[in-house]
Amino acid sequence: GNQAVALQGSIITSNDDANFGTGTVTLGADSVFNTGAGAGNISVQALTGAFDLAVTGGTGTFAVATTTNITDLTLNATGGSTFAGNVTINDLIMAAATSAVTLQGAANTFAAAVDFANTGGTITFGNEAGDQSTFDTGVAFGGNQAIALQGSIITTNDTADFGTGTMTLGADSVITTGAGAGNIAIGALAGAFDLAVTGGTGTLAVATTTNITDLTLNATGGSTFAGNVTINDLIVTAAANAVTLQGAANTFVAAVDFANTAGTITFGDANTDQSTFNGGLTVSGNQATALQGTITTSDDTVNFGTGAMTLGAASTVTTGSGAVTFGGTVNLGQTLAVNSTGATVFSAAVGGTTPLTSLITNAGGSVSLQNVTTTGVQTYGDATAALNGGTYTTTNNNFTVSGAATITADTTVNTNTDVGNISFASIANGAAFDLALTSGTGTVAASGAVSVTDLTLNTTGGSTFGGSVTVNDLIVTAAANAVTLNGSANTFAAQVDFANTAGTITLGNATSDQSTFDAGVSFSGNQAVALQGSIITTNDTADLGT
Repeated sequence: GNQAVALQGSIITSNDDANFGTGTVTLGADSVFNTGAGAGNISVQALTGAFDLAVTGGTGTFAVATTTNITDLTLNATGGSTFAGNVTINDLIMAAATSAVTLQGAANTFAAAVDFANTGGTITFGNEAGDQSTFDTGVAFGGNQAIALQGSIITTNDTADFGTGTMTLGADSVITTGAGAGNIAIGALAGAFDLAVTGGTGTLAVATTTNITDLTLNATGGSTFAGNVTINDLIVTAAANAVTLQGAANTFVAAVDFANTAGTITFGDANTDQSTFNGGLTVSGNQATALQGTITTSDDTVNFGTGAMTLGAASTVTTGSGAVTFGGTVNLGQTLAVNSTGATVFSAAVGGTTPLTSLITNAGGSVSLQNVTTTGVQTYGDATAALNGGTYTTTNNNFTVSGAATITADTTVNTNTDVGNISFASIANGAAFDLALTSGTGTVAASGAVSVTDLTLNTTGGSTFGGSVTVNDLIVTAAANAVTLNGSANTFAAQVDFANTAGTITLGNATSDQSTFDAGVSFSGNQAVALQGSIITTNDTADLGT
């Protein structure tokens, strides 16, 4: 007859259905529905009343066609429970045997902390993007079952712990725990839809994989992804705080901008980890970055902003033809390799606080540097290299510039006291700047032309210049050892003194070679001189020593 039902007490069947029709069931006292341990289904049109209801359906199902508005609801229906309308209750109490729970209402509200303890069946929230489930005291998933989300899950500054089950998005969805310290924990994320997360001062943590479309982060307490992240776009707002990507293989299709204005951005937790940004990577929030592993783009730009970078393991940035910019300092004792045929720019000191192990760039493109300290090699394979002043130091290891170098400020290269060679292809002067080279027992070599203001040589391994040297002053210290000038037209504006106390000074390797000393030349170190070609002064003394 589909009439209203007033219930105070228990309704029991022996494994048979209990169908309450289309009338509303109103509780007048704490009550019970129980269809036994078998396949007795329970069907209710609507539930109301300020009392509690306990439901046991055996292997049968429990279904409410419209609204549920009571105090506490306990579910033991192992065949699953479905709520087609809004659920407004104090507490939803889930037994381990409850199985699937489906909340299809547009606006569900739970006053007490809810724990989905069911150990079987999927928990489904909503059936369209606008649906909301609000848990005023937080929500937990102690049964660790799968979750299907379509719409929003909201808490009031309380934790949302989704257990270890996979959350699958069925529509664009939202998880928000308010402006307070409500943490969000998810086992895994899947589904070809977008998710926006707001955690207030709370954190977001995804324990395994994240494979959705777009992910928007507003969790100011920081976000950590322990497994692989495979998404179209990661949208990091100014309030997002720290972001940590620990997956071994992260992939982002769209251009990603870390706009967070607080918190470190961490890429990887091992040198084998890789994050691929197929649309490029920007850190516009200029926060600190921690790099462990590889960052790769498909010919797209990487700009780490002006925040400081620390290396936690040997790391690589590979961008094809995309430019790479390190706007802040780079530190910690690891090797950094940058592979780009575009422009690679280091705008601040590298290894200034804690030396890197090595700094290596590949062939092609350009590199711009200032103040680099490594314990191991510095190898710059780019077609051009700008040394923008400062000091470039290794600990008895090689310093190599394979392309054309330009000095844009006074510059020193020092490979320490032992075997560390210094090698240039060619050196040009951006303006009136000096270059000082110290290589211990290592050698100094420039295969092409050298043009700077003052050039200081301090290496016991000897110095060789294959192209013409054009400088104001060549300063050869007592420790400089052999000096070889094989250029066809060397020019020195100031008076030059070869003060080296060991090693031969070789001037030219062909009869047509010329070395012009406009203010004269002396050899106070009194070392042997090998001359092939001409020594020229402009009315000035040439004292070849003893």
